[in-house]
Amino acid sequence: MPVKRVSGVGWTLVAALLVVAVAVSPVVVAADGVEVRAVDHGGPGVVATENGRPYVASWQPSTVSVTVAGDGNDTEVCLQTDRDDGSTMLLGCEPLGSEGANATGERRVGFEFATWPANATGDRTVTAVVRPGDGGEPVAQASRGVTVLAPAGDADGDNLGNRDELGRGTDVLVADTDTDGVPDGAEVNRYETDPTSTDTDGDDLSDGVEINEQGSNPTETDTDGDGLDDGAEVTTQGTDPTTADTDGDGLDDGAEVNRYETNPTVTDTDGDGRGDGAEVEAGTDPNAAPGAVVGSLELGGEGWLLVLAVAAIAVALLVVGVRVRDSDARARLSDVRARAADHVDGRGDGASADAVQTGGGGGAARAQSAANNSPADGSPAAEELLDDETRVLRLLDDNGGQLRQSKVVEGTEWSKSKVSRVLSRMADEGTVAKINLGRENLIARPESVPEHARSPFDES
Repeated sequence: MPVKRVSGVGWTLVAALLVVAVAVSPVVVAADGVEVRAVDHGGPGVVATENGRPYVASWQPSTVSVTVAGDGNDTEVCLQTDRDDGSTMLLGCEPLGSEGANATGERRVGFEFATWPANATGDRTVTAVVRPGDGGEPVAQASRGVTVLAPAGDADGDNLGNRDELGRGTDVLVADTDTDGVPDGAEVNRYETDPTSTDTDGDDLSDGVEINEQGSNPTETDTDGDGLDDGAEVTTQGTDPTTADTDGDGLDDGAEVNRYETNPTVTDTDGDGRGDGAEVEAGTDPNAAPGAVVGSLELGGEGWLLVLAVAAIAVALLVVGVRVRDSDARARLSDVRARAADHVDGRGDGASADAVQTGGGGGAARAQSAANNSPADGSPAAEELLDDETRVLRLLDDNGGQLRQSKVVEGTEWSKSKVSRVLSRMADEGTVAKINLGRENLIARPESVPEHARSPFDES
């Protein structure tokens, strides 16, 4: 246990490293006015402080500083601590001297420890004693409590050793550093997740939810390999992240969402009595009931030629029929005009014939009225169409800047898969933020992200 006195120049470094500076008691004051005003523990070895009590890593360097006031000439300061059996262990002594006093008459004595004694770990009391240099009874002393951590110890009881916690950047006094529901020891030793990250694999599903609720792999983005991230399966699609085909219809969940746009939780999306997988295999549309008849026919090359020929004939007959009806209509109109002309010749009144020729005065008026009321460009008045991103942003603005993803589905009347794709694209572009709430996502404009939704490790 190497101990050496800190020089006057070294006090600058000691002051920078001190992390604990609290009043100590008791203080014993001698008749000559000498008193110990502070016993401070600092340096790299002080890794935490709780309720004013320093926690010191025994394997790292630390410094104990003792502040003494009064006339301490020909005195020395000794540092000691208690043992498990109640006896006292002397850590070292340094002369106080008369030099180095500040304006208030205070002098400091420093004790540097490369490591703390191995047999003095745990909860300890460190006492600074001022006594005459030639021996005799103490003239002043002060004590303070300290917890010295052993390398293999486990201060927070999370099954991860103190030295290992400091090496990984976890909190030696908090069992679950990232508050994801999985203790640090289990994350490191069992699941191989990051104890300082709530969502190790970045699939928008926290490690605790994956391990404790879903049974998915917290280190794999897509546990079942179906083409959907675990987070999207749980919070958006309502599918099982550990089963590739949740509804058992023969189509993987990813294919249903990304390719066929069918419901991955319903065997028969269109309710036509045929499963989605069977329809895809047969070439029919799993989103249309009943299934497409032509697609279900098992036709060879000649069969398809026949189908095309029949279709061509049908089109030709339709064209001929239209022309015949048009010709017949013209013939009838000509006959009506002729009869009207004969009637006018008999009455000598040309007004009626003019009315017939023009289709009647009322018809002309109606035609003119329709012309006057038609839009200038010939197209019906319609509400301006909005793109997908604008619809989502307007929906967020109408709801205070943030909305659960399920409410976005209701507000847009889109499918879950389309909402997921649009929101993922917008999140990548930075126009919205997706915050995982366990089993659902909160969608928010970046400026409306709630403070409590931020990770404890995000930079402020």
